[in-house]
Amino acid sequence: ESDSIARVQYKFRAGVAEMLGDAAEMKADILGQWLGYDFSQTAHVIIIQDDAEQLKNRGLLYLSQFLTAAAEKRPLILFLEDIHWADDASLNAILNILRREPNLRLVTVAITRPSLFQRWPTWQEMGQINLNAVAAEQFNEPTYHLVHVLPLSVTTDRELLTEILQKVDPIPAELFDLVTGRAAGNPFYMEEMVKMLIDNGIILTSDGAWQVDIGRLHERQIPSTLTGVLQSRLDKLDTNAMVTLQRASAIGRVFWDAAVKELGDDDHRVDLQQLQAREFIYKRDKTSFSGTVEYLFKHDLLRDVTYATVLKKARLLYHQQVAAWLIMAAEKNGRSDE
Repeated sequence: ESDSIARVQYKFRAGVAEMLGDAAEMKADILGQWLGYDFSQTAHVIIIQDDAEQLKNRGLLYLSQFLTAAAEKRPLILFLEDIHWADDASLNAILNILRREPNLRLVTVAITRPSLFQRWPTWQEMGQINLNAVAAEQFNEPTYHLVHVLPLSVTTDRELLTEILQKVDPIPAELFDLVTGRAAGNPFYMEEMVKMLIDNGIILTSDGAWQVDIGRLHERQIPSTLTGVLQSRLDKLDTNAMVTLQRASAIGRVFWDAAVKELGDDDHRVDLQQLQAREFIYKRDKTSFSGTVEYLFKHDLLRDVTYATVLKKARLLYHQQVAAWLIMAAEKNGRSDE
């Protein structure tokens, strides 16, 4: 993201040339433009950039050729995350590439929420029918599988909670029933509920054995939803930590320490390591911008719940400041690359 346009074009052309020797620069420029990179001023794109249909068709062809060449060298796994956010053209492109080359040594793994099939209920059937029809002579088994990720079973639920609460011995039956009953097979819900109980002093932690205050468990109102549990955890943060986390949420699920510091000149700042220690955020090994530390919210939903607490007038200001910081950071990185 921090690369200059010239650097992006250089890297993209080099990567395509590694797989497609003949006319690699022309194919890279057209493929790159179709994928959303800026090759609009290159000679190969200028002559076709007003012809959207030709750009799409040639982009699909060259991407198919690229994957074919790559799969000839070694088997590939193409991982597509959160395709429920994809537009129809992108989903069609996936299917078209697989139809063109049904014999590739390629496994495509696409992850989606059920909302994809509410918007496009025939997408999985269309993929199954078309792919099987194309590959009927080459394969004796279906080339398409729909795998539903189900909630954890009751047995696995209890095994996971036993592992999380391994320092509690014995685990009170009331605690077991509360956590497993509310989580309903959602491991993230279970983890966050246990952390909320620790924040509220119901589970008392120490280096040795943990204790459970059953009296407080009965007295406290336990949120009935995952969003409520996350909100309860946020409510336990002090003002400085909460403001810091809110500013991070305005940047996105991935954010940078330097960007957070730009969002305000007041005293509402906290060491991000404190939020990391409480597992609201994680530190990443690499960063997109030199001279910064990159962090990640533990979960998209945690970031969303945090962002919902930011006042609307503050959101506008934060987004303006984030945009200005990103421009500055990208230009700085671009100059250092060159």
